[in-house]
Amino acid sequence: MDTKPTTNATGLPSREQTEAAAKRAAAMPPKPIAPPVILPVVVPVPATPKPTLLKRLITIVQFRKQQRKERMVLLAEELKSITTEDVRRRIRITKVTARKYLEELVREGRLTRQGKKGSYTYYSVTVGNS
Repeated sequence: MDTKPTTNATGLPSREQTEAAAKRAAAMPPKPIAPPVILPVVVPVPATPKPTLLKRLITIVQFRKQQRKERMVLLAEELKSITTEDVRRRIRITKVTARKYLEELVREGRLTRQGKKGSYTYYSVTVGNS
């Protein structure tokens, strides 16, 4: 049996033990080194602001206005001619709004206007004047 002391007088391992531990450590395969962690580059994407309530309402009003104007053009094509009163009754909008939309359609070139002041008749441009 080996009676060598495990430590020397200072309480540390003996020289032989230290050398033996060094040889064992040298004989062991090295620990694998983990590959470096590559973090993705995060580019901040600017947040698209939510449309405000006012902008959403304006969009809805513009969409409805465009629908009404399309219905007016179809009505003019169907009836060959329309008046402000025809539009008011069939589309159910006020007389002032009907007149305003009809004037816009004339400016856009989608309808033509004939008659004397206060009693205009509107015709579809695609059908032609009767």
